[in-house]
Amino acid sequence: MANKILVIDDEELVRRLVSFNLSRAGYEVITCSSGPIGVVKAKEIYPDLIVVDRSMPLMDGYEFCEKIREDEELKDTPIIMLTAYETSIGDIKKAHELKLSGYIKKASDLSDLIARIDSFFEKEEQRFQDKSGPLSFYQRKHGAVVILPFYTPRSINRFEETIKILAEKNIKNIVLDLTRVKDIDDTLLEILADLRENQKSRLGDIKLYLIDVTKSLEISLNSYSLEYYKTVEDAMAVFTKADQESSAEPGS
Repeated sequence: MANKILVIDDEELVRRLVSFNLSRAGYEVITCSSGPIGVVKAKEIYPDLIVVDRSMPLMDGYEFCEKIREDEELKDTPIIMLTAYETSIGDIKKAHELKLSGYIKKASDLSDLIARIDSFFEKEEQRFQDKSGPLSFYQRKHGAVVILPFYTPRSINRFEETIKILAEKNIKNIVLDLTRVKDIDDTLLEILADLRENQKSRLGDIKLYLIDVTKSLEISLNSYSLEYYKTVEDAMAVFTKADQESSAEPGS
């Protein structure tokens, strides 16, 4: 699956230009025309990277970044800011405070932006492969969402470590977010099916959700009896209902 990039700019021409070039470079691109709409969309799609214009009406780029950093589930999302102005010392300070991944001047030639994004994902993959310890996850009321950014043997080991941590927290419902994994094959699904069986005694089923599931992948998921959902909200709704029914049983 391609890395998902959210582009936010109030100028339609800029949105079209950036979207066209990033799509040609192999990325999945979603665009928004304002900061408020961008915040809502980010909560819907959980992008791998956000590209946002600095100067926009209603909510400028800095205000948008502050909203993202305040959100528990989006706060670590990498953001690159576009600007039509020269970068000042104040801009650099603000970018540091908001933990921006880049600050790029707008230009008709988008090669610099694409090169920066390509470099970011290459470094992110290397960082992930070199990093030890559990995967990132965030908790919801009725479960937890574990994010698998890349598929490598080490990432599967880290997933097992993460399961142990969640077990210690007495979290029974897990959604494994595979939407950032580029290549999902039967080998990965078989590994996940085995993990699920091995962990049943402590956790119950590991729930999977994928966005834009292809027919062939859907068949593979069914063959391994792996459940999937279109969104985190769909999976959590199932958990919520199950917990409510359990608490409503006599003697519970």
